Amino acid sequence: MEDPFGSLDLDDDLFEDSTPVAPRKVMPASYPYPLAEDGLFFPIEGQDLLSPLNFAATFHSSKLAPTNISSVIERMYLLKQFEQCLALTRLWIVENRKQAKPFGNLEICDISARCCLKVEGPEAALAALEDCEDLDLTHPTQTTAGSFMFYTQLLRQSGGEDNWTRALDTLTMYFSVRGKDYRGFIEVYEVLIASMGSVEGKLGADGAKDLRLIASLAMRRAKWLFSQSLQPYLMDTPLMKRRESHENTKIDSVLDSNRTFLDAFDASVEDEDVFKNGIMDSLLWAFPKLKDQTVNWIRADILIKSSAANLILGDDEGDDEDASVSKM
Repeated sequence: MEDPFGSLDLDDDLFEDSTPVAPRKVMPASYPYPLAEDGLFFPIEGQDLLSPLNFAATFHSSKLAPTNISSVIERMYLLKQFEQCLALTRLWIVENRKQAKPFGNLEICDISARCCLKVEGPEAALAALEDCEDLDLTHPTQTTAGSFMFYTQLLRQSGGEDNWTRALDTLTMYFSVRGKDYRGFIEVYEVLIASMGSVEGKLGADGAKDLRLIASLAMRRAKWLFSQSLQPYLMDTPLMKRRESHENTKIDSVLDSNRTFLDAFDASVEDEDVFKNGIMDSLLWAFPKLKDQTVNWIRADILIKSSAANLILGDDEGDDEDASVSKM
């Protein structure tokens, strides 16, 4: 049979590699990371931008200029240069609004409000966040949930019955997105405790006790949710150990200081509905403008689910799994 590939009488030299192989480069086990304290993204000197004319010229100089300036803003914030950072964020927002197609400004507005909190106080920061076009304060999303929590904190720090009422209403909307975030329940506690000095005179001793009980139950709920969020396979890491210790210490100190109220709530033999209706009446007396949705949520998610019996049973029936905070 004829060989279809031609003659197989090949010279052995064809299989010899005359080119020496370059030595392989092996990465050392202990790689010395380069020192980059200012980051590797810092393209513009922040001081040069503080003049409105310089800022406007730089902002509109190229397609990537707004993004580059936002990197400068982030760097200033991380370095705690709050006054300069605040000035740049305000210039960035002004120039961005002049564009035919403005960039999304939620992140810049959030940084601006946080700087404003440090420099000018909570009321100015609250006004700055409310002025953000990209933050719909009537409808939270996963993207804006962090800003919603910050907004609640600003309302609490600004003080006043109306702001505390809005804070509780905002937290109810926040939980529609992150229904199992223990930090939200800690904020419920902080709002109610912040209001105690103002509403205690209006409520009297018994009413103030009911309000403190709701706050304590919210912290108890936070304790349970935090314990559920911990992933066992991560608990050997030093970072998670520090986080667990820090959060448990903070939560346990509050629960221990309010143990009397919690024990009385758990041991009550009074008709459950009558007892809880009385507690909710005190809440409504303190915050008469609370939305019905908020009142119903506090009753269901704090008074009922935070009872000792329900926490032992792990009674989370009806929670939306999609709204859960990511496990740590």
